[in-house]
Amino acid sequence: GRVKNTRSATSVYYVTLNRAITLPIGSLIASANRIGNGFLVQGCTAGPNRSRGILVKASNGSIINNVLVDNWGMAIKASPEFKWLEAGSGNNITITGNTITKCHDVAIAVHAENGDGAISPVGAHNDVKISGNSIVDSSMPAIAVTSTKNLDLTNNIISGRDNDLVEPWRRNQFGRSQKPNRKIFLKNVA
Repeated sequence: GRVKNTRSATSVYYVTLNRAITLPIGSLIASANRIGNGFLVQGCTAGPNRSRGILVKASNGSIINNVLVDNWGMAIKASPEFKWLEAGSGNNITITGNTITKCHDVAIAVHAENGDGAISPVGAHNDVKISGNSIVDSSMPAIAVTSTKNLDLTNNIISGRDNDLVEPWRRNQFGRSQKPNRKIFLKNVA
């Protein structure tokens, strides 16, 4: 039921589950009706900026024909961020026709980490299509996908690279320390 008179929230709810479950520290519950499902990001320009260009934490959406230039974070990111208590893995996501230049981190990232920072298992994201994107003069890997079932990764053009753009604290992410020039990083993908 609804709880009144909380200090900083306008509405707080108690949730009663119909069965006992074991959840690890850092688990959270999010409303699937309040995370932006059915989104469309199309024809936008983002950058230069100090952070991400496009960030989604939702399902049933598309990121189409955008231009992203000189983003210091990921140009396109689809990921829950549990360390910030922000939920939303994605199902049925299309990322196509985007042009990304001089991205300082992974240009396109669809990934998930669990509460302790480890890469989540297959199935956190489902039915993801990354196709027909152009990534130029960006850091490697240009595309990183983890924790995804039914990935369609086709016809992306990756040219030039500038790993000097990667900030020091990101040099161990997405296999950069093992293979700094790999174009695509995949882990826990089926």
